[in-house]
Amino acid sequence: MDLIHAQQGEYLVVTVNAMRIDASAALEFKDSMNTIDESNSKILLNLEQVEFIDSSGLDAIISVMKHMGKERKMDLCAITPTVEKVFRLMRMDSIFSIYAKLEQAVSDQKRQDSELSNNLIRFQLRTSENFDAVRIGLGRFIHVLETLNTQIDLGKVELVLAEVLKNIAEHGGRESLNHPISLKWYTSDRLCINVINAGRCIPTGTITNAQMPNLDTEIDNLPEGGFGWALVDILCSKVRSKRRGSFNTLRLNFPKKNNTAPKNLYFALKFVASLDEYYSYKPHNWLFSVSDFRP
Repeated sequence: MDLIHAQQGEYLVVTVNAMRIDASAALEFKDSMNTIDESNSKILLNLEQVEFIDSSGLDAIISVMKHMGKERKMDLCAITPTVEKVFRLMRMDSIFSIYAKLEQAVSDQKRQDSELSNNLIRFQLRTSENFDAVRIGLGRFIHVLETLNTQIDLGKVELVLAEVLKNIAEHGGRESLNHPISLKWYTSDRLCINVINAGRCIPTGTITNAQMPNLDTEIDNLPEGGFGWALVDILCSKVRSKRRGSFNTLRLNFPKKNNTAPKNLYFALKFVASLDEYYSYKPHNWLFSVSDFRP
């Protein structure tokens, strides 16, 4: 398949010079893409000439992304209306960043690079409960931390931020759609993350001993919610919030590995150990085991 390469800013722009990526062309497309020099860490796939794509084409694009690995990224731009419908139906926009125009993608990448130089990542919620945007923004942030070798348990960080950002998406209201969510961080003897958003006002001050739903009850009476802030409180060494103007700032502190055990030990072990199969966070990463703290 004819692919045209051109460097623009940080991107290697790959333009697909074909009208279809279907079953007859998918393998050729994938083989051609996989020959791209691995020194190019950021690929922008320009689909402006592609008028048709089927499931084989989608499979091929995902295969190329997987072949690139976590250290490299691939974004998409200039997709035609017909192709865009397929991408939206299959929720490919939850996996890839998709830009309307090539110039927009290049400009946005420059902005992101500038923000990263200031330890900042931003992303926008376009609608209430926009969990796809949360997933992409969180994924970008965790990937950055992975490259920094922070000596922080990133499983804890991912779980805490997932809870915080989900709460903003669910309860931030219309106010949270007017401005991007900002994640700004710094490291010293710990990792400190400031989550800044324009959503509804949250309680200010230091958050400690968040109320845990009662689990010592009959099965029929077990709660189906209310665990989020308890998780945040347990997994952070300190949580503090403040309101300035129309913006909330939630400051989350995480100790470096092997510095401290979590707060509320028995409480934490009893609950978090049950989450093992659902989250990347593993209780056995702590300095102690469940058997060390039996009541």
